[in-house]
Amino acid sequence: MSEGAGKSLSAATDPTVVAARVALAREARALVDALATADLTLETAKQLEAAVKQARLLAEQAPSIPGYVRRIEGALRGIGPYSELGPFTGDLHIVSPALELWEEDGRVKARAAYGPSCEGAPGIVHGGYLAATLDELLAYVQRGNLRMTVALNIAYRAPARLHRDLLYTVWIERIEGRKAFVAGTVHQGDLLCAEAHGVFVETKAGMLAREHFE
Repeated sequence: MSEGAGKSLSAATDPTVVAARVALAREARALVDALATADLTLETAKQLEAAVKQARLLAEQAPSIPGYVRRIEGALRGIGPYSELGPFTGDLHIVSPALELWEEDGRVKARAAYGPSCEGAPGIVHGGYLAATLDELLAYVQRGNLRMTVALNIAYRAPARLHRDLLYTVWIERIEGRKAFVAGTVHQGDLLCAEAHGVFVETKAGMLAREHFE
């Protein structure tokens, strides 16, 4: 391993550095939300473009972090073997707000509020964000197993408002051979916004890994 690669690995798995990168991603998400509704002048738009370009060029100077290191990051952040770059659940991704994630009574729960960059109908969270986040969380509740989504059914029950906390709850209903049947809900207060039912199938790689450790 080269000296540069060694430094990259060390920095990527340093909890202090990871925390700083999470804070950076949080600011980037706030910028995306601000740009979604800002009525900019031409001068301000050009100033922002130059500042963002400078930030991008600075980030591109850093070495790329390998996937296996990103999985280590997930472990540091309490998400086990999952990458912090998960586009709908990861603290280091700017597409959606990072989720507060915990386990309770054998179920996984997550809380998040969505800003204007996630708007569908006026004032409403786009349903695609709910579906994609449910997909990732339904996989997360099975962590330790390599299963892929083969079916995902979402029933939307009520609109989810922007800027208000949403509570995701997901659980495993049953396991049948290679298949896992999972379910989840999304609530805003007492209001049920969406329900999900999914089927995940264990991959060949997952089967081999499980057989190796059994």
